[in-house]
Amino acid sequence: GVLPWRLIHFHTHMDADATDALTALAAIWAQMRFIRLAVLVFSRGAPLTDWLRGPDRVTCALRVSALAALLWCIAAPSPVALFATLTTTLALGWACLPYEVDNSGTYGLLADTNLWCGMCCAWATGRTASEGWQLCAPAARTIFVTTYCFAAFAKLNSGYADVRKSSCTVFTCFVGEGFVPAAVTRRVLALLGDRATLAFLEVGLVTLKAVEIAIPPLLTFGDLRGAALVLWVFHLLLGSIAYDYSVISMASLILCAPPALVLRLSWMSSAPLARLVFTATALAGCWRLDAQRCRELGSCEHVLSLLWLCLLCPASWIPAGTSTPPGLLALPPLPLPFAACGTALLLLTLLNGLGPYLGYKTAATWAMFSNLHVEGGWTNHWLVPASWQLCGMAADLVTVVDSDVELIRDYHTHSCFGATFEGNDVSPLQAFARRCGIRCVSHANSVLGRGGDVSVVLPFRVPFWQLRRLISLEALPTRRDFHVEYIATSEPAVPPAGGEGASGGKGPGGRRRRFEVRGGRIVGDSDRRLAAPPCWLLAKLIYFKSVLPADRDCGVCHGP
Repeated sequence: GVLPWRLIHFHTHMDADATDALTALAAIWAQMRFIRLAVLVFSRGAPLTDWLRGPDRVTCALRVSALAALLWCIAAPSPVALFATLTTTLALGWACLPYEVDNSGTYGLLADTNLWCGMCCAWATGRTASEGWQLCAPAARTIFVTTYCFAAFAKLNSGYADVRKSSCTVFTCFVGEGFVPAAVTRRVLALLGDRATLAFLEVGLVTLKAVEIAIPPLLTFGDLRGAALVLWVFHLLLGSIAYDYSVISMASLILCAPPALVLRLSWMSSAPLARLVFTATALAGCWRLDAQRCRELGSCEHVLSLLWLCLLCPASWIPAGTSTPPGLLALPPLPLPFAACGTALLLLTLLNGLGPYLGYKTAATWAMFSNLHVEGGWTNHWLVPASWQLCGMAADLVTVVDSDVELIRDYHTHSCFGATFEGNDVSPLQAFARRCGIRCVSHANSVLGRGGDVSVVLPFRVPFWQLRRLISLEALPTRRDFHVEYIATSEPAVPPAGGEGASGGKGPGGRRRRFEVRGGRIVGDSDRRLAAPPCWLLAKLIYFKSVLPADRDCGVCHGP
């Protein structure tokens, strides 16, 4: 009679530990989600209350419920609070697609969906939520590693390798501009000289690329602690610019870890003092967001997020010699519901990441800050030729030259990186960039929201499919009178070899067209194809970023 009692006691203890681990994970996941929500709100340039109101009642209800669920999960983490957070976050993310969902947002939707499906399948089959988390963890690890494969693969192109145009150089200059005193920068530049500084930047570029390429195999085959430390250092550096992406990556590492290791983080997640501190911090963050005291970089929120990343140092919770848990493909057969959900999400991950190379999507494909160019029928990627673009959507470009629709007119923006390099009063790094021909400009799309000093760029180029989407789904339902002027460049051509002024396609020399609506009716010789909305699912999932008319000539690092 003693042995069965001990077995029951042992399993009860294990179940309690797994539940405690899921509670710790719930708190950390909610903390990460709140940081990302804060970045989203202040990147829109509006107070929190204005953002919560939204454009309609449905969006308002989703935003309020998502924020309330996050605060609940931070203050009182539990499997139920985590499920409420996942449900509201997923509903809000899907409603906002493709807007307000960038590269890390797309990955976040996949990670949230995987965990949500795991909990649902567990409850539906009589299992606990912690069992559902552990059964969906292999798929989470596989999706996590796959996104890093795409991010590293996208950087294998000539634009990223050019030290004067690489996003690595641009952001190194920006971090130095924002965080290093000018006197120190001046002395270092005087000591090294321009040529040695460029060589130093090139070494950093090659090193960073090598580390990013090494991360997927390390996470798959290497020692878990060593791989996690490499990832942690990488995201501490990346966190100086894209800390919203860094926090979700480190939280995902915990999502993929065994429960016994996650329990080691209870002190900063589910412990009473931790809940009190993080709840107070979140409430203070809400007040600062509503008072518009937050900034994207260099703010209190930025510093706190970097401190949060420091607290997640893998050396503090992963013992040495811990082997990497297997992924979805290396496991024995899982129960059918979990295997089906994991496989479907992995296929969605692959389809999303392959978009630029097959020509059907360029935005939010984990090619962020890669300088990758695939539009207009040519590509700067070293391994994938333009002929692989089986879908011609990215090749068929139009040049938008004028519009009275704000969303279309302001679609292409460049951020404060460019604005700080104008004027006569320049810093040492600005002067260095000018002497060396470094264009410290980051281009993005306004629909994703970008904080700081942004300027509108017109004209710009987008695929015809994207212009059709903007007109048919955004302008026509809301405007009775508007116009869009564009130049059709439907015959892509490979730019001349070595031609710095090449436009990346046929160029804006085609016939100028005008799409016009008066009194709700299409007039003139407007192309009626632009008024035909794409199907609902494609409109949600397929989206293209814009490029400059002469993209090869700009030295731009593209954001999401």
